Amino acid sequence: MDSLDRLRPDHTPEDAPPSASGVWTRVDAMNTQRTHRRSAAHWTLSALVLGVFAVNAAVRFRTGYAHELLWACNLAPLLMASGLLAGWTRVHQLGFNWVCYGTLVWTVQLLSGDGGSWFSYLNHWGCLVLGLGGIRLLGLPTGGYWRTIAAFFLLQRLTPLFIGDADNVNMAFGVWPGSVVDALPYWIADGIILGGGLGFLWIVEIVLRRRWMTPRLEG
Repeated sequence: MDSLDRLRPDHTPEDAPPSASGVWTRVDAMNTQRTHRRSAAHWTLSALVLGVFAVNAAVRFRTGYAHELLWACNLAPLLMASGLLAGWTRVHQLGFNWVCYGTLVWTVQLLSGDGGSWFSYLNHWGCLVLGLGGIRLLGLPTGGYWRTIAAFFLLQRLTPLFIGDADNVNMAFGVWPGSVVDALPYWIADGIILGGGLGFLWIVEIVLRRRWMTPRLEG
C-alpha cells in the first residue's frame, strides 16, 4: 500500500480500534491524531520538567547543598513529571501546587533582600510555567489545595528523618530567623504558613478553573 494512503482521512489503519458503528470514520481519525499529539505533548513536558530537576540537582550536588533537594519546591518536578507520564492528575497537581506556593514564599524572601541563584529561578519559574501546560493537558482536579497542604505537613514531619537542621529545610526544625513569624512560637508560625498556603492554593484553584481550565473531578 502506498504510504500516502495512510495520510488520507478516510484510510483505515490496520490496527485501528473499531468505532461504535464498526466503521472507521473521519472523526475516529481526528480523535486518533489528537491522542497522538497529546501523547507527544506529555512526553515533551515531562522531559522539560525532568531537565529542570536534573540541572537543579546537579548544581546543588556540586556545591554541597544536596540536602536542599528535599525542599517541597525542589521535589515538585519529580511529582509533575510522574503525573504527566502516568496520567496521574492529582500527583501532577500536587507538584504544581508545591512549586506554586513555594514560588510565592521564595519571592517574598527575594523581596526581603535574600538574593536567589539562577538555578532557583529556573526551578521555580520554569516549573510554574511547565506546570500550567501540564494542567492544560491533564485537567485540574477539585480539592487539590487541602491535599497539597496535608502532603506538605507530612513532608515536614518526615524531613528530620533524612537530614539535619541545616538551612531549616521545609521549616521542619523551627521558625526561619528574620521572617515575619520569627517572634512566634514554632507551632503558631507553622500554622500560619500552612493556613496561608491553604488559602492561597484555594484561590489559585478557583481562578484556574474559572478562567481557562477544564475541571476534572478524578485524577
